[in-house]
Amino acid sequence: MNEQVRQMVAGFALAYETYKGMLSAEEFRPLESVYKEMMTIAEAASDFMAFNDAATKADIFTRLSAELGKAQALIDSKPKSERRTLSADGFIAQYRILYEQAQSTPHAYRTREVYEKLLALGEGAQTPLDVVAKAERDNLFHKIGAMGVFDTYKLDYDKTDPNETILRDFRKDVIRIAEESNTADELTYKVDKRMYESQKEIAHDNFITQMIANLVDSFLNLELSKAAVRIGKNEYIVAVAIYREEAREAYRILKDEFGLDWDKFISTERYRKRFLMQSAVLAETVRVFQAMAPENLEWMRETLFEEILSPLSLADIILRKPAKVFHPLAMEEHSRKHGIDAKLKSRAQELLKDFYWAK
Repeated sequence: MNEQVRQMVAGFALAYETYKGMLSAEEFRPLESVYKEMMTIAEAASDFMAFNDAATKADIFTRLSAELGKAQALIDSKPKSERRTLSADGFIAQYRILYEQAQSTPHAYRTREVYEKLLALGEGAQTPLDVVAKAERDNLFHKIGAMGVFDTYKLDYDKTDPNETILRDFRKDVIRIAEESNTADELTYKVDKRMYESQKEIAHDNFITQMIANLVDSFLNLELSKAAVRIGKNEYIVAVAIYREEAREAYRILKDEFGLDWDKFISTERYRKRFLMQSAVLAETVRVFQAMAPENLEWMRETLFEEILSPLSLADIILRKPAKVFHPLAMEEHSRKHGIDAKLKSRAQELLKDFYWAK
């Protein structure tokens, strides 16, 4: 089960186990049915948002809360002499099991702190109600789930390449929401709202990234087409014209529609990354481990202003002697044959190994 989801259902799991010991099999069956349905959804969910969406669609939280209320009402309706009771130690023991699980979860620092506070409440408590009253006073039951969200997003935030500001800003906001939230509903609503905003921001950024990729591809294809014409393949003259126009249009869109000109690209690290990066990244950190030589930015700048946006004719562009040259990557076949990708990835991981989240 996804760690964040596990933390989210932990409070329900404890209530489930508590009532299981206090109700007959027949009385317990309705609560058991809804709880098992929730756990099936939890096991199948790939992440917190997938679980929340599926559980909300099935109205799990409302139904489960209702069954928990009915279970408590059943207990309260019985004469005290007929009620099954749970000792404070037995109640706390359930949380101790979850605490031990949290201890084995890497980087679950804040979650463990909440469990430690909860376990401390058991010292000297006479009944589970004593523990519950004190825990409710400090909102510890909510914080168990909220700090699970906090720890998960804090780890993801620290892992992510600092250049990925949109992704990191979203995760930073979720961390703040988790820390400040007072109820599960508040946490879910605010995370969902921020997720929706983030999706729009990511879509906007992805379009810019695609336009940069188109611009870089046009640079490269223009250079290859010019080279082909220079060695006598005159049929590539049309390609020179096409790639010049494609590059001009891509740059126009970036400049006129998004306010991004060459100076903005060069002065912003995250955009320089997109000009130079290849498809190779360390997925869990969004960090590039293979990129073009930085000198290619000067070559691209010269190509853009001296050829693509210039008034030169196609013939002048083809015959022009550039001041800068393109520095190519190793060919894919050569890279694969000599294991270059694997070596670069291994080297990148070696450079990251001392960060706490890589251990």
